[in-house]
Amino acid sequence: MKVLAINSSPNMNGSTAKLIDVFLNRCAAKNVETERIDLQDYLIGTCGGCGKCYDTSECIYNDDLLQLKAKILNYDGIIIASPYFSGKASEDLEALVNRLITSGRNKKFFKGKFFVGLAISLNDDASEIASYCASLGGLIANGNGTISGVVSVSRITDCGIGEVDEDDNIKGKINEIADKLIENLSISDTLKANPFSKE
Repeated sequence: MKVLAINSSPNMNGSTAKLIDVFLNRCAAKNVETERIDLQDYLIGTCGGCGKCYDTSECIYNDDLLQLKAKILNYDGIIIASPYFSGKASEDLEALVNRLITSGRNKKFFKGKFFVGLAISLNDDASEIASYCASLGGLIANGNGTISGVVSVSRITDCGIGEVDEDDNIKGKINEIADKLIENLSISDTLKANPFSKE
């Protein structure tokens, strides 16, 4: 089992990254191979609206999108994480979703993958952003992937913005969803090995 976490925050060492690290630490403690990447390290341009991807299911722009898609294909579980910015996910995540839309829907790019959404907000309710992350903006639909869990951490002024990874309540929520993801991946592995299993 392999789990990839995508941090879409522009702050690669901020609270969003800390939530991811709590999640990945839980997975690693259960012998799951993990990796975290930061979208800041990838050049993903905005969609130009040319429509050519509707014919080919591939984007014509030559940036890091293909590299990132190849990486996602190599993992079983994908964690998508974003901070809450004025009611939206990060601009980097929005750009990624817009660029993946056609290749995701037309080619069932995410089939067999399990997704978890993480979102954090200083003052507001981050639950909608967490759901957006878990579904990659709605791409995870019609057999094109499975949402394994959602964690939103809202109004973090109560616990301190720099200390989210030390809050037992938050860690408990994240660990619970991490355990559920591991269980889903384990069941999926069993079914792949024995498609006639009743599990």
